[in-house]
Amino acid sequence: MKDFLKDLIGYIIQRVLLLVISAYSFIVAFAYKLKGYLVQNLFWGRNTLYKNIFQLGITAFTLLLGLSGVTNTFALTSQSKTNSVYLTRNSEVFDSNQGKGISFNPNFNLDPRGEKYIVQSGDSLELIAKKVIDLEREEYGVTSEPTAAKIKRKIDVIRYTNNLFSDNPKLKVGQELNVFIGVDGIIHTVVKGDTINSISKKYKVDEQTIIDSNQETIDANFIDGDTSKIILEIGSTLFIPNIDLTEQIAINKQQIEKANKQVTPKKTFTQPQIVAGGNFGRPLGDDCSGWNYVRGFTSSHNGLDLSRGGGCTIVAADSGTVILAQWTNGGGGWQVEINHGNGFVSRYSHLRAGSIVVSPGMVVSKGTKLAFMGSSGRATGTHLHFMIDYNGRSINPATKIPL
Repeated sequence: MKDFLKDLIGYIIQRVLLLVISAYSFIVAFAYKLKGYLVQNLFWGRNTLYKNIFQLGITAFTLLLGLSGVTNTFALTSQSKTNSVYLTRNSEVFDSNQGKGISFNPNFNLDPRGEKYIVQSGDSLELIAKKVIDLEREEYGVTSEPTAAKIKRKIDVIRYTNNLFSDNPKLKVGQELNVFIGVDGIIHTVVKGDTINSISKKYKVDEQTIIDSNQETIDANFIDGDTSKIILEIGSTLFIPNIDLTEQIAINKQQIEKANKQVTPKKTFTQPQIVAGGNFGRPLGDDCSGWNYVRGFTSSHNGLDLSRGGGCTIVAADSGTVILAQWTNGGGGWQVEINHGNGFVSRYSHLRAGSIVVSPGMVVSKGTKLAFMGSSGRATGTHLHFMIDYNGRSINPATKIPL
């Protein structure tokens, strides 16, 4: 959306300047011609001016029609560009409604749209799926009843998108769920080694379908008829439409069950080999531009929630020694903790599975990469839950890091 506004403003400024320059040149040239015309007809050839007034009126009317055509062309060009180039399917796909329930854009054109759904009393995944489908049918004027396969796919998308991999996931009233309106599908975040071919095989979807659904993300300069030449930026997102998620949900369920069977890790409180000065920095890497501050420190929420759709690099907020770097059963999912040797301990939760690059006992400097932002554990979306303890007591990280 930011790129669209930037380009649109630039385009408008360019067109206005061009019109101003053209208008100025026209006015100067016209003034000189008018002067000569008036002198010739009013002073040298009396009574000859009036017979040309009618011709002047026709000329003015023609000029007015021409300017009207330029205006209409600009409007149509702007509308076409907006609809074709700036249809975003980007990392902010789930930020459109800020948790206020489902709403619809009357100009919606069947492309997938991410929205927030607030769980109501008595809701189940099947009921929520049917609600979304009913709203889609109403918006698009569909009269046919949804098939069982359509309902199952909608349920699977909700489960996969919200990390609800257990057989009977429990929903809480007021809980926010990410849902897709329009074409069913999921958001895939590109990791190292991903190609169109590997993603196609993972989700069992045709390569061309992925390309067609992500024309804004995929750089056409690298396509050239060969999908192996398509360069995918790590951390970017792709929309994968209309896929069967049964196998993927089963795989993720097994991974979480295996992780939950692990013994709760014991923290290795070794004496840090480096003592930090307590001057914390932001726990977000250089690739985290566009991050959002979504939730602050309260009596029931002992940290800060920092989000960026698609995720980004998480770094050490200060120097210290890693005391924990693995799965935890308390809801934080994959987590890293650092003892800074001065009474401070920082904690980084909901990290992406398989992205942690440090281990207990490792000495890290401020800004060292720890992992990648994710949504593991009890998380409703991709974000970092960042905490700071001082002498064993949680403090507000907002008083220690720049926001």
